[in-house]
Amino acid sequence: MVRLSIYALVFVLTLSAGLIAVWLSAVPSQPMSPFEFGVGPINTTSPPKNVIRTLVTQSPEFTDLDVDEDGSGPQLVLSPVFKGESAICRSEKPSFSKRSALVLFKRGEKFSLERTPLTLRELRKTETSAFYPIKFKDSTDALFLLSDNGSLRPGAVQTLYLQPWNSDVPDDELFFDGLRIGDSRSYWLGDKNYTVRVSAGPSSTNHSVAELILETPNQKQMFWYEETLDKENEIGELEWIGDLDGDDRLDLLFRYFELNGGGSVDVLLLSTHAVKGNLIGPAAFSFARGCR
Repeated sequence: MVRLSIYALVFVLTLSAGLIAVWLSAVPSQPMSPFEFGVGPINTTSPPKNVIRTLVTQSPEFTDLDVDEDGSGPQLVLSPVFKGESAICRSEKPSFSKRSALVLFKRGEKFSLERTPLTLRELRKTETSAFYPIKFKDSTDALFLLSDNGSLRPGAVQTLYLQPWNSDVPDDELFFDGLRIGDSRSYWLGDKNYTVRVSAGPSSTNHSVAELILETPNQKQMFWYEETLDKENEIGELEWIGDLDGDDRLDLLFRYFELNGGGSVDVLLLSTHAVKGNLIGPAAFSFARGCR
């Protein structure tokens, strides 16, 4: 009887596994959206739609929250590259009419901005997106790519910081270096010391906000702010810091998350795009949702 019971149990388990496999194979597959399923930064970079966010309550520092969101130079198209995969929105295709881009590569310990031929794959569509997956040589060594409008020159790129998750590590070991109020990090570029820190200040409606500040010994700029923090009490994440435009002044790339499942937004800020009196200005944005 014991042996028969064991055989019966094995039969039931085997039958159940088979039924599950058949059901999974029958579920229709959905088109991939650009920054969720391996065509760009995967869904580990996007908090769930019901993510808890908290209001900032710290004491103010800046009273003027006029953030420059346009910059002084021509806007570029930015596409992050995650484990060799990237994409551009259908609306961004004209910016790549020459089928090439400026790609920031990390080869060993050296970083370089290289003009690189691109292949645009077949257009893919979802309910909220329309995009072209991109293929190019040595994509697994790439960090991000930019449209080539002549404002940046290829060449060696001095890099001071790279977020560890851009490395080739398993998905379950991805590390996010989040920015919290009170954080302060210093970087030397040439003979100048730069500090990136997070403070707090009042909004136009007298609510406190978290502020991202870049400063040198002689200058200070608030370049981004958020009225709420995510469930980790973070305003966002630094992804890359260095000198991309070759003028011996600091540039940076950071990411934040929009409310209500809006997904991640990457912002590239360059010194050559700074308006008068500022250290950096927005040169490019990349949105994980609403790619058309």
